[in-house]
Amino acid sequence: MTRTVKMGLAILVLGIMVIGYGGLCSKKEEATTGSSEAVGTVVIVSDPYISGATFFEDLNGNGVWDAGEEISTPSDSNGNTHFDHFVLNGTNLILKDKGTHNGVPYTGKIKRKVDGDGNLAATPLTTLLANGWTAAQIITVLSNAGLTDLTEADLKTDPMAGIELLDSSALTYTHLTKIQASLAVYSFMAIMDALITNGYDINYETFVSNTATAMPALTNMVTQIRTALSPEALDTLNTYMAASPYTLPAVTAGDVIRTAVAIANHIIPKVKDNPAYADPTKFVDWASNLGKGFYTLRNKDNANIKLAILLTLLPDVTGKTTFVIDPTTETVVSQ
Repeated sequence: MTRTVKMGLAILVLGIMVIGYGGLCSKKEEATTGSSEAVGTVVIVSDPYISGATFFEDLNGNGVWDAGEEISTPSDSNGNTHFDHFVLNGTNLILKDKGTHNGVPYTGKIKRKVDGDGNLAATPLTTLLANGWTAAQIITVLSNAGLTDLTEADLKTDPMAGIELLDSSALTYTHLTKIQASLAVYSFMAIMDALITNGYDINYETFVSNTATAMPALTNMVTQIRTALSPEALDTLNTYMAASPYTLPAVTAGDVIRTAVAIANHIIPKVKDNPAYADPTKFVDWASNLGKGFYTLRNKDNANIKLAILLTLLPDVTGKTTFVIDPTTETVVSQ
């Protein structure tokens, strides 16, 4: 066989491989994880960001990991994880190792149906899409529950992107809509998982058949999360910091987002027992003390923060990684 014929065959085979593989897989993306550069599909797991989580590529569609199905790298503190190869369009990526969420073990279930994007956000909203909900169904249900500003494009994007460091001068309700929706759906699915079989896999038909329970639970979670996660909550914290005798860093959206997550984690089991549960009288104290805690953790190396801790204006976070609401005393404690 001549060299020319060999080269022609090689090019033909390569072309077939590229067409066959590229037609099924998402586009090439590059990501840096740790010290080594990897090329493959990047997944950003956000509810908000979950650390130490892995996904598997559910090739046979049975919803559970089977030997031979690829597992992603553990997610970093910004939720970034990746597969070394390009995952198949039409398959679901499903959370395997759940990692930590706001400093405590994550208990939810996250999915993302691969649809051609190289960078894939995986959130509770993409989980509903992977469960077979249409974008219109999700937007209508959330709008009826009190979240009216979502678009179809919002459902597949990272709800934390671009907002974590916004301060009082820039943050608006529009910035927070996606993360409010993500937290509300996470909370809602956790509640439904306690009330019906496979609540994290709930499809629209099951939702409709359980409307009498499901809709009040979702509406309640939206109301409570919007109370905890708002520009006003950030303003209240910022006013407290501004009254310090020291010049302190600005409070940012990330501080109130983590506060809302901690409140959601506390009230989820309450709403499981009573879908109408609400205790707004405690929200002010929870939001204030949680906000101060997460703010201090984020800025703990700042010299003026250290002085404020010494004067007990801010909580001592030495050796601490997170703040939660104690389920028994319902007071804020550090861990």
